[in-house]
Amino acid sequence: MCPEHGDLIVPREAEPASGGRLAVLVKRFPRLSETFVLNEVLELRRQGVPLDLFALLDPHESLVHDAARELLPEVSYLRDGEGWLGWLRAVREGSVVCMHHPMGTARGIAFAGRRRRAATFRHLVEALVLARRMDARGVTHLHAHFAHSPAAVAELASLVCGIPFSFTGHAKDLYTTPAEIIARRTNKASFVVTCTDANRGYIAAVSGIDAKDVVLAHHGVDVDRFTAASDRPRSAGRILTVGRL
Repeated sequence: MCPEHGDLIVPREAEPASGGRLAVLVKRFPRLSETFVLNEVLELRRQGVPLDLFALLDPHESLVHDAARELLPEVSYLRDGEGWLGWLRAVREGSVVCMHHPMGTARGIAFAGRRRRAATFRHLVEALVLARRMDARGVTHLHAHFAHSPAAVAELASLVCGIPFSFTGHAKDLYTTPAEIIARRTNKASFVVTCTDANRGYIAAVSGIDAKDVVLAHHGVDVDRFTAASDRPRSAGRILTVGRL
C-alpha cells in the first residue's frame, strides 16, 4: 500500500514481475495542469520502476514543463489525431491483436456490444492498440490515471490481453462517471488509488468495499525546488494563490 502522503511507493500488486514492466496510461500528455501525474511518473522512475508511458492523445499545448518535455520522446500515443484518419490507423494497428488474443478480443467486442455506446467502441479500439504495444514491451501491469476514459481503456485492454490493471481517481472524473461504472471498475481492478479522503469514502460507498482498501496518496510538493521565504529579504507585497474549484 502507498503511505498516506505524497511520496509514492508502488503497491505490491503493481510491482512488475521479474523482467516485466509497468504501463502508465493517461488521457493526454503533457498537460500543464497535471503536475501530479508528471511528478508521479518522475518518482516511479527515481525508484527504479521500469515503465512505459502511454497517452490517448497529444494535447498540443503551447506551454510544457521542462521535465515533461524530456519525457516526450518516450510517450506512446494510442491515436495520432482526433480525425477519421487517426481512427483508421488505430483500427488497422489494433486489428493485429485479434490474432494474438482471439478470445480476449471477442470478450472486448461482446462487452462493447452490451454497452451499446459509441464511446465504448472507441475505447475498445484504443484498448486493442494498447494491448498490442504492451505485449511488445513485456508489460505486466497497467495503471491508468483518471477514472473515466483512461480507466475505461485500461479495463478493456485488461479484458483483451489479461494484463491486470489499476487506476487513480482524482476529481471530476470520479463524479461525472456513473456510480455503477466506478463500482465495476473498482471491483475489477487490482487496486484503486485516490488523492483525498472524501474521494476514498465515495469510491468505497459506491463500490461496496472497505475504505481502507482504497489507497490514499495525497499529492506532494517537492519543496526542494523552491527557495524558502526566510532566505529572501522581506518586502511589502501581496500573497497570490493559484488554484481552481
